[in-house]
Amino acid sequence: VMLELVPTPDLLAMCAARRGAARQSGLTWAQSQVLVGFALEPRERLAESATAKLARKGIDAIVANPLETMDSDQIQATVYFRGGQEAHAPLQPKRDFAVWLLIKLASVTLHT
Repeated sequence: VMLELVPTPDLLAMCAARRGAARQSGLTWAQSQVLVGFALEPRERLAESATAKLARKGIDAIVANPLETMDSDQIQATVYFRGGQEAHAPLQPKRDFAVWLLIKLASVTLHT
């Protein structure tokens, strides 16, 4: 059996580009839209990979979490924001992290 893989488009980068064009056109929905990505990487290169992905994709924030969170009910992530701010989440259940993340996103000025 052979599994043939096909590359997929970078949806997040496409959304960021579309939002940028909409903002330039003055469309109101684009002014308040916030794009957040996720980076699942080995801990030793997590910050570097996440911040590079944040810049490359043109998004507002990225949640950087280490590989070991994949099969865990717990997460301890860092959120990197456009503009250089960071927020470090304490170790917590993933369902609690979701609430924490929304609060952090609401508290940081992301729109320019």
